[in-house]
Amino acid sequence: MHSKSAGVSFFLLLLLFSITVVSQNALILEKCNHRRNYKYKVDNKIILELKNQEVISGIITRIEDSTIVLDGLNNINISEIQFVIRKRHGFYQMWNLFFLKIGLGYFAITTINRTIRDEQPIFNTTNMIIVGSAAIIGIVGKLLYVKKYQIDNIHWRVYTLIHFDLPIIGKSNF
Repeated sequence: MHSKSAGVSFFLLLLLFSITVVSQNALILEKCNHRRNYKYKVDNKIILELKNQEVISGIITRIEDSTIVLDGLNNINISEIQFVIRKRHGFYQMWNLFFLKIGLGYFAITTINRTIRDEQPIFNTTNMIIVGSAAIIGIVGKLLYVKKYQIDNIHWRVYTLIHFDLPIIGKSNF
């Protein structure tokens, strides 16, 4: 009984290992002459701006030699990509959300407070300066949150890595 469960466990482990070894095709956004790159695989979300100024976003469903397919519908030639748009996470996202919410919250609280106290004017210039400043800082955070990488083959380039499953026939000459 114990050896039977060990055999099943070994088979499942072998099956899981063989699944992880299989490589996938990838779309690479790479900074020229640097090690910096971003990899996109099937089922990753991507935002692209094409040379005709059309912005397309979606889930990558297939990566081929010179094209990618988004959402199973849009077949995009890699040479037509002008920008890859990435959303930064962490500090920029927090900055954007924090200041926009602070500005809107402060505006709501002071407006309600001044209305309850029956103070005139309801929209005080000091409050508008604070709300406006928070909104501007939040908008700057939004601008920094979205980064456009121009594909010009001088600074950034896009290419695909295709995995071919070729059978090994005969002996190697190495």
